Amino acid sequence: MKTAIATIVLAITAINSVFADEITDGTRKTEAKTPAMIQALKIIQRDSFYSDRAAAIDPSDLPVNEDEAVKKMLEAVGDLNGKYVEEDFLAFKKEHIKATTVKENGYAIAVIELKQFSRGSAEKFEKILREKLTKKISGLILDLRDNSGGYLDETVLIASQFIGKNKLITTIKNGKGKKDTLFSLNEKNKDFELPMAIIVNRRSASASEILSSALQHHKIATIVGEPTYGKTHIQRKYDINGKTLSLTTERWRKPGASTNDGTVIPDAIITEEGRKNILLETAKKIVLYKINKTGC
Repeated sequence: MKTAIATIVLAITAINSVFADEITDGTRKTEAKTPAMIQALKIIQRDSFYSDRAAAIDPSDLPVNEDEAVKKMLEAVGDLNGKYVEEDFLAFKKEHIKATTVKENGYAIAVIELKQFSRGSAEKFEKILREKLTKKISGLILDLRDNSGGYLDETVLIASQFIGKNKLITTIKNGKGKKDTLFSLNEKNKDFELPMAIIVNRRSASASEILSSALQHHKIATIVGEPTYGKTHIQRKYDINGKTLSLTTERWRKPGASTNDGTVIPDAIITEEGRKNILLETAKKIVLYKINKTGC
């Protein structure tokens, strides 16, 4: 009999440990005890740009559903860009680079269209740029229209192909105030010397703004198009239970800027609405003007 009672007690204890229910003031609350929820909460409290707000999150107040719980955590810290979705942790890796060469008044001008700063973009970009340079181009147009961003390290590597050694690319800061200054990794002291223009529009954001603002600051490229989106949040991805948590961890600042406004104001502001190819044609004219002026 005693053995049977002991077995029943152990069974009840096991059930309680699985459900982790508690009674508080007559109200039944379910604590968030799934490994994914605990892992997400620890990451948010440790790495979020808004981690000071995360300390107030009470796991027992979170919904039982994992997706809803993580969403509530992100809402609690005010991370409007954060998300928890079912996607491949390494999904953002497709390369979207197109390159052509156009002739203007007898001069060869390379046009490189970059749609994402995805994994491997810098290596492929370097290869394309080197091929164009060996064919004796006289100028370069970099098209960043509709480029919503991508990996920060890829952005720094691409910027380093134009900006001389140890020159400033951007400054990033986390929620605790720690700053990191990112400099060009170029081994050469000289900036890119060929006449260059960058095309942007209002959908150019984040990494494309880091690149274009750095090249504008160092007077390497003339920016053509519309004022950009202005996204200064840097997000990192975490693999949690087969899903991806995208979390805002830092913010970046343009070289020489005193505020976190990431909007890049073009040197030549032109809207492309209703005027097909107007930005590309304008960029060609600017590069051609520079070629004639410098004699490249």
